[in-house]
Amino acid sequence: MNKHMRALVLATSALTALTLSAPAPSAAGSNKVENGRFDEPKAPAGPEGRTPVAPGQENNQGLKNWKVTKGVIEVFGSELSRHPRSYQSMNLTGTEVGGIRQEVDLEDGTHYILTWEHHRETWPDCKNAQDQDYSVFAEGTDMEEPAEREPHGERWAKQTKKFVAQDDNVAIEFLSESEIGHCGAMITDVRLKEDPNADEGDNGGGEEGGGGDDSA
Repeated sequence: MNKHMRALVLATSALTALTLSAPAPSAAGSNKVENGRFDEPKAPAGPEGRTPVAPGQENNQGLKNWKVTKGVIEVFGSELSRHPRSYQSMNLTGTEVGGIRQEVDLEDGTHYILTWEHHRETWPDCKNAQDQDYSVFAEGTDMEEPAEREPHGERWAKQTKKFVAQDDNVAIEFLSESEIGHCGAMITDVRLKEDPNADEGDNGGGEEGGGGDDSA
């Protein structure tokens, strides 16, 4: 082997070793919320397939990672949810006005963006029900007031809420504000990630740059 070939082989080997030993990419882009499409529990199939869950029944019913904070919520199966990508969904007002909560580990002072989709309830008796409002909270952040939402029309619409974490432990909560005790908004595809467009110089949980609201 001549000197030029030997140098090429050594350089290639060194580059391969550096690549293999390089640290894994940052998980900053990963979703911090678990079971955000409410895949568990698996709701019954069919146009009326749903699974009700009340406070304290989460483990028995298989509702993973979320805690029911009040009332009775219902996990809608993919057919009843009518989502274009066949996601299951959470009906925040099942047989009662309800709410759900999940605690997530974040980095204090970092900007995050919370996204989800919502839709008016698809249960036949609730199709024309008014006042399907709900609120979104992010405890442990600079969100001074909850974000209020109400789905309109007959399509799933993406929603967005930005905030700065002010604690390492943050609780995300969705709470129905429906005035009708058995009809309310549906949500799915809940995601919480670091905001890639945030100015890192603003990280610190101050008054500026937090709690932005960019609903679709």
